Amino acid sequence: MSISIDKIKKDAARAKVRDSRWYKEALEDIKFALGEQWKQDVKQEIEDQGRPVLTLNIIQPLIFLASGYQRSNRSTIKGFPIGGEDQISSDIVTKLIADVKKTSYLSQKISQLFEEGIICGKSFLEPYIDDGRDIFYGELKFKVANPGTIKIDPNSVEYDLSDAKYVVKELPVTKDELKELFPDKESEIDRLDPYVPEDVSAPETEEEKIGVTNDYPSVGGMEDYKRPQTAEEDSVFKEDSYLLTEYYYKKYIKKFLAADEETGQVRLFDKKKEAEEWLSSLGTSKRQKIIPRFIPEIWLCSCVNYKVILRNDLSPFYPQWKNYPIIPFFAHYTALAKKMLKRDDLAYQGIVRSLKDPQREKNKRRSQILHIVNSMANAAWLEEEDVWVKEEEVKKFGSTPGVHLKYKKGRTPPQRLFPTPPPQAHLLLEKEAENDIRFISGINADLLAIQDKTTSGRAIALRQQQGIMILKRVFDNLSWTIYILGRFILSQLSQIYSVEKAMRLLGSEFIIRNFSHDDSEPAEVVYARAQKRISEILSDDELGRFDVSVGEGMDSPTVRYSNFLLLSELAEKGYPIPPDILLEYSDLPMEAKKRIEDLYKQAQSQQGQSAEQKGGQ
Repeated sequence: MSISIDKIKKDAARAKVRDSRWYKEALEDIKFALGEQWKQDVKQEIEDQGRPVLTLNIIQPLIFLASGYQRSNRSTIKGFPIGGEDQISSDIVTKLIADVKKTSYLSQKISQLFEEGIICGKSFLEPYIDDGRDIFYGELKFKVANPGTIKIDPNSVEYDLSDAKYVVKELPVTKDELKELFPDKESEIDRLDPYVPEDVSAPETEEEKIGVTNDYPSVGGMEDYKRPQTAEEDSVFKEDSYLLTEYYYKKYIKKFLAADEETGQVRLFDKKKEAEEWLSSLGTSKRQKIIPRFIPEIWLCSCVNYKVILRNDLSPFYPQWKNYPIIPFFAHYTALAKKMLKRDDLAYQGIVRSLKDPQREKNKRRSQILHIVNSMANAAWLEEEDVWVKEEEVKKFGSTPGVHLKYKKGRTPPQRLFPTPPPQAHLLLEKEAENDIRFISGINADLLAIQDKTTSGRAIALRQQQGIMILKRVFDNLSWTIYILGRFILSQLSQIYSVEKAMRLLGSEFIIRNFSHDDSEPAEVVYARAQKRISEILSDDELGRFDVSVGEGMDSPTVRYSNFLLLSELAEKGYPIPPDILLEYSDLPMEAKKRIEDLYKQAQSQQGQSAEQKGGQ
């Protein structure tokens, strides 16, 4: 498959056209979550009339609550053994993944990913290698990408993007940044002119409108998909900016799959002769096969201003990771909206989307009620001409409580005019708008810690559970994202850890406890055994398929404390719970754990010596 600037530009335009409706809604979702909930022209018009414009942001605490729930119940990524003999391998994998989490601040990144996703519907985590501290292997880091810059193949419907033919990312950069990224292309970069933004409109030709899979909007519907050039986009591109486009795509390569059914071994080769030689080395068997396969490789093409290609090579994480190095999180994802309606704005939604209309009603009605109340305070007077003794005092203090005003003797007394009080319907509907927000979001008063004195604790707990159940879909998608992320980290362990680096990370205590057969065994033998096992783990391309699987493990203080209490209760009932297990599940500082363990061993040793002395006597 050959790649060209024209193809990249067409694919990017198609993805933007499909993405346009979601992008427009996402911008508004973000503004509503942050408190900008009035259109500027409407707000200015009302303020010019001297009327109040209130913003009672009820959506924001709901966002904070969902985000706080995720932060207080953070999960960790753990390795789980597929077979009983894989327990040590899974423990090693868990410790290596924990080190990646610690050095990359991954827990905080996931929380940011979650919060941005529940606001606008989708967010993305991008991995990269930072070689600042380790120039040989580097450190695996992650950043939460701007979801507006990443465009997915419109035909893709799988959550993990595995069926996407391409993924496009556009990023405005300076010339110096381009030279840092592509130092060998400095002369080509110097010849480029700064990028001039173009209005992204519908494809022009009939072929482009329909697409090869007939999966794009018809001629009459394309205008609705046009993505407007917004002020936010205009402000991104300065006079000296350049548009860097990273185009990930699949390139299908013919390879040969060699399989021996008797031994169960399978390997992939670039050439048929290599496959034949490998099968011959396994021995002669009638159950050996060579099957030609077209295997997708993940490639990355980087171009600037859709004019010059600066790089076209394999993805930096391939072949260990055979998918796009972009980890998605979709809050409310409905694939049916993409399959049947071709509507990304309906397919990707956060919890803000359905709350905007009741929030608008809340703001408008409360502003109207306040305007009416203000009008009541500034009551008018019905009077004859030239009836007041001091008309200036009436204008200045006529609405002040307790004011004394004089009218001329013999004239008809002026009458004070009171405006109509706020209609009860206004008050009821404004209250209903607030209830609608909580009903639609599923976050009730109990989740907001607003409790009444007449409700039992059991009823409150049940309503809290029901409220969280409505958000279960969102948290389930987050678990899916964490699973994809765990598989990605597992695939990259061999790229960021050497055997020596992994040994230092595991520590001597772990190595001796898991690889020593008896106390009299020399340390050199134990360390050699550990090195061999770690080397096998890091060099095993099928580690995540046959030996270790990754998944979520709860790591919040609440869960750990609950497990600690359970273990303590079992120990009190006579179950043989080792003290080191109790210490492991406690939240004591590591230094305290180590000191307690040393004192316990010392006490055990003294008891043993005392018993020997008594036996001798």
